[in-house]
Parts: sequence; structure tokens; C-alpha cells
Amino acid sequence: ATVDEFVNPQNRGETAKILLYWQSFLSDLILLKFGGAKTGLINTDLAIELDNLTSLIPTGDNFGKILDELKRINLSLRRNVHIRSAIADLVIKIQRQLNQSA
Repeated sequence: ATVDEFVNPQNRGETAKILLYWQSFLSDLILLKFGGAKTGLINTDLAIELDNLTSLIPTGDNFGKILDELKRINLSLRRNVHIRSAIADLVIKIQRQLNQSA
């Protein structure tokens, strides 16, 4: 249901923008988790929320798997994959990685 609320299956460009936003969000989380410098944040308006979420960022293999999934979905969008199911699959896989790292 949540995927249906923010993904328009008829608009690949919009979905690509959402994925770019997720990537920037993840990039900010990485910066805070491993670098600690808030000056390089992309989403400066979310600095407090991002800082609170750093404890959820996995280290090691789990983190690498999340990045791999984001790359995979970007490639899949270019190959005419069904958007809604691809995003739902991505969300489930990220959730699993976060749960395994907790």
C-alpha cells in the first residue's frame, strides 16, 4: 500500500527521481555514520532526522547489499521492469538488511 502511494507505475522518470532522493538520503546517512561531518549533507533540512537514523545504518556486508539493491533497481528501470513490483521488492530487501543488522 505504501509503495502505491508514492510510485506512479506509468512514470519511470518520476520513479527514477524518487530513487535518486533515496540515494541522496542514504548518502547523507553514510556521511553522518562514518564521517560525522554535517557540513557535507545534501538534505540539510533533514539533518536532525538523519542524525537520529544513523543507528539504523548497517555496517559491512548488509550495507553493501543495500547499495547493490539500489544499483540493481536503477538498471531494472531502464529495462522496462514493472515499476510497482520492483520498488516493493527493493523496499522488502532493504528492510531485511536493516533487520539483520539490528
